Amino acid sequence: MKVDAQIIDAFGKLQISLPDILRSYGITKKFIYTNIDMSRSTFDRKIKDKTFTVTEMKRIAELIN
Repeated sequence: MKVDAQIIDAFGKLQISLPDILRSYGITKKFIYTNIDMSRSTFDRKIKDKTFTVTEMKRIAELIN
């Protein structure tokens, strides 16, 4: 089985665009980090460094959708 680089690229782009996505839906960072049981400082660091796990991104997607 080969690893599809496009999937990895899409995941990276999603993390880059996450702040804009939240803004476009009028969702606050506080709403997200509170509902995924994450501290503000951890959330801010993960936004800055783009280091969310797949599980964390799924939880964020569930809140947005």
